[in-house]
This record gives sequence, C-alpha cells and structure tokens, in this order.
Amino acid sequence: MHSNLNNIVKKYEEMIAQNNTIYFDADQIEAIAYFYESKDDFSEALKVVNFGLSMYDGNSILTLLKAKYLLFLDYTDEAGLIINKISDDSEETMLVKIEYEFAISNSEKGFRDLYNRLEKPGTSWEFCLDAINILWGYAPFDDIITFIRKSIEKHPKNLDLKIELATIFKDNNQEENALLLFNEVLDIDPYMYNIWYEMARTYAQLKELEKAIECCDFALAISIDNKDILCYKGYCLYDKGDYKEALEIFKEYESLPDKENSVFDYIADCYSKLDQTPLAIDYIESTLSSTQENPYLLFHLAFYYQDLGNTPKSREILERCISLNPDNTDYYRLMADILRQEGKFKESIDYFMKVTEKEPSYDIYAQMGDCAEKLNEIDLAIDYYTEALLLKPNEIRIMFRLILAYYSINEPEKAIAISQNIDQTISQLQNDRENLSEEEKNNLDETNKMISDIKKVLSELLDTEL
Repeated sequence: MHSNLNNIVKKYEEMIAQNNTIYFDADQIEAIAYFYESKDDFSEALKVVNFGLSMYDGNSILTLLKAKYLLFLDYTDEAGLIINKISDDSEETMLVKIEYEFAISNSEKGFRDLYNRLEKPGTSWEFCLDAINILWGYAPFDDIITFIRKSIEKHPKNLDLKIELATIFKDNNQEENALLLFNEVLDIDPYMYNIWYEMARTYAQLKELEKAIECCDFALAISIDNKDILCYKGYCLYDKGDYKEALEIFKEYESLPDKENSVFDYIADCYSKLDQTPLAIDYIESTLSSTQENPYLLFHLAFYYQDLGNTPKSREILERCISLNPDNTDYYRLMADILRQEGKFKESIDYFMKVTEKEPSYDIYAQMGDCAEKLNEIDLAIDYYTEALLLKPNEIRIMFRLILAYYSINEPEKAIAISQNIDQTISQLQNDRENLSEEEKNNLDETNKMISDIKKVLSELLDTEL
C-alpha cells in the first residue's frame, strides 16, 4: 500500500471533479480502488478500476478487481463474462471464481472448488480467512463452521483462524465453545490482551461476571493504558452490583484524555445505587456547567430529582428536555408519570397521549386507563383499557379493570363476557402448567384465588352465576 495514499486519492478525486484525465501508475490505480473498497464504496471502486483499464487494457489485477466489484454490486452476469476468461489459479483469482459459483447458486461447485484449493499444498491461511468472509454471504452456518475447522486442521498453529472461529461462537451464543478456543490461543500466547478481553466479554454473556472481571484484570496487566478494557471492567462491576468499585473505575476512565465514550450516566447511577442521590445530582450539575445544554444529561437530572421527591424541579427540567428534543418519548413518559404521582391525572393523560402517537404500548394505555378511572371518566377508561388489551390480549389485570368498569356503567353482559375470557386464559395456562417455572405456577395459583374472590363478589353484584 502506498505510503502517500491520501495524496494519490486526493489527486484522483480532483481529477474527477475537474473532469479531466491525468496519468496514474497501474499500482496507484489498484491502491485507489482498495481505498474505496475499504470504505465499502464498491461503486466508486469499480469506477476507479474502469478508469484504470481505459489506460491499461487487459491488466490482470485490475481485470480481476473489476470482476470482484461487479459481484459485490450483484452484476453477476457481467462478472461471469470476465471470470470465465481468466485462466490463472492464484488464490486471489480462485476466491473470485468461488464467489461467482455461489452467486449463481452453484454452491456444490463452489464448495468443491473451495475444498480442492484448501487441500492443495501451500494454500495460505489468509486464503482461508478470505474464503470465510465469502461464505458468510452464501452458506449455512454449519457449513461455514465445518470449513473453518478444516482450515484449522490445515494450519494447526495459526491463531487467526482459531480466533475467527471463537469469535463466531461467541457472537452466536455458543460461549462454551468460544472459551475453549480462546483458551487454546492463550495457551500458545498468553500475552494477547485482546483475547483476554474477548474472554471477558464471553464470560459476561454467560453472566459469570467474576470471571469476566478477572479476564479484564489480566488484559489490563498486559495493556495497562487500554481505555476500552478499563471501561468494560467498570460495566462488569456495575452489572455485578459492585457499585463502589465500579464508581472508582468509571471515575478513572472519565479522567482519561481522548476517550471514545463518556460514562457520566454510570457514575451518577452508581451514586444513586449507593443511596447517594444528592451526589449524583451534584455530579450531573457540575458536568452540565461545563457543557452546552444536553437533554440526555438533563433527563438523568430530572430522574434523580424525582427520586428525591422533588417533582416540581423534575418537571421544570423535563420541560427543558422537551424543548431541546421534542421527539424523545422518554421525556413525555417521565413527565406523565410524575403528573400521575401528583394526582394531575388529566395532564398525565395528555403527556401519555404524546407517547402513544409515536410508540403505542400496552403499558401506556393501561396507565391512561387508570388515570381516566381516577377522573371518574369510565367510558374513557374503557377505551384505553380496550386499546391495552388489543396489544396484550391475555392480560388478566386489564380484564379485571374492564369487568369493574362495565359493571359501574351498568353493562353486565360485557362484564360477563370478559369474565369468560379470563376463564379461557387461565385454562390455557393450566394446560401449559408443566412448562411454567415455580414462580409462574405460584403466580397462577394466586391469580386463580383472586379470580374466585372477584367472581364471587361480581356474582352477588350482578345477581348471576359467573
């Protein structure tokens, strides 16, 4: 790759902008094409190659790149016309030919050519990695894993292939398989801090946070100033509930220069979790004093003031949040909840309504129904509860609310119909009882008892057998 690649690309782009033609070496054209390829801009890469071929007609490297980019852009037939004329069997050429077979749905020949090449003496591990990337676009997961294992058999000492397979296992929730491979890599080279980091992330997926933290410590012992790993250790400590230790890690991370992320929200939440909400407020306010109005920061501040019971201050801050970012439904949701707590049910419904305009949900409609009941607007409550039930049809609590609402407006037939729906829901759960957890079974039994008690009361009130 050219050391002055940026200058070459700039020169090329100026040429295009000025609509003229200047001279480039063939290897410069290749470098410019790879530049755009690295940015996944295959259309521009193809234009570069076509420009190069206008000067170097028949150049084998540029011709192969043209076929490759045509495949990326789904111009399969045009790519095939080029590929069928290429006679060499270099690894780069074979990769393009193999991808072409998969692209025209000839996977049998694609795999046959792939394994023939793999068995050929001298086939590089780089070829294997490039082939894996191709297979992701065409082959079933199990076939990809089989090829990677065969590649590892071909190159048993190569760590990149083992890391590739381990990472795939991690990303596909096969953590135990991933850990076995990561450990194999570390047995060969225990100073690969990035593998300790991947081990930490894998253990975290398994909720084995103590081991994840240990792996972070090993990684940090090797890469002392690694900001990402330090931050991840803080996340693991936070998830583990070690808020005091997490707070120290996050403070250390926040003090570092040139960090990619900010963890102010975790620092504030650690204070809150440690029953130090005033310190959380002080921290966010001090952060706000050194930055522009930030609705994300302000939202956290509003939440902590609500936590302290200072709802007027919380509402004042939420108004600032809404003025800065009126499309964020979280602000309306919290405002509605605060107003509901303050007994301002009409205003609460108004804010909940703004949430449903963008994100209709069972939970919001249920709360709107509760607010309407508090206002004794039963017809409105029924409308909201009905909307909630459409989004979560078997929710027994809402069925109860509707039974009582219909009874209160003297519509016993509708109350009875919903009561029968409850019976059907409970019956379905009872039939599936063996698949329920103990907690779910206990909840079902408690619900059954509640139903019996309520039905007894309703039977008396409605003067009918439920």
